Amino acid sequence: MKTTKFLMTMVIATTLFFVGCKPKDADLQAAIQTKEAAGITVAVAKGDVTLTGEVADDAAKAKAEEIAKAEKGVKSVINSLTIKQEKPVVIAEDQF
Repeated sequence: MKTTKFLMTMVIATTLFFVGCKPKDADLQAAIQTKEAAGITVAVAKGDVTLTGEVADDAAKAKAEEIAKAEKGVKSVINSLTIKQEKPVVIAEDQF
C-alpha cells in the first residue's frame, strides 16, 4: 500500500514538473522577438510561431525562420514574411 501511494505521488510530481517547465507563449514571443530583425512581428499561440513583416531578401526570410525554430518550446513556424520589392527606376525619355 505504501509503495502504491509513493508511486502515485511520484507520477503526479513528475507530471507537474513537466507541465510547469513548458515555456509560455509570451516568453517564447519575447525571446524570439529580441533575436529577430526590425520589421518582423512575432506571434505565438500554443507554441506555434507566426512571422509577419517585410525582409530584404530570401536569405533574411530563411534566417528569421531558422531563429524561430531554434527556440526551445517552439512546435512549428509559419513564415508569412514578404520580400521588399524594389521600386523600378523610371527614366524619362527626351521628347523632341
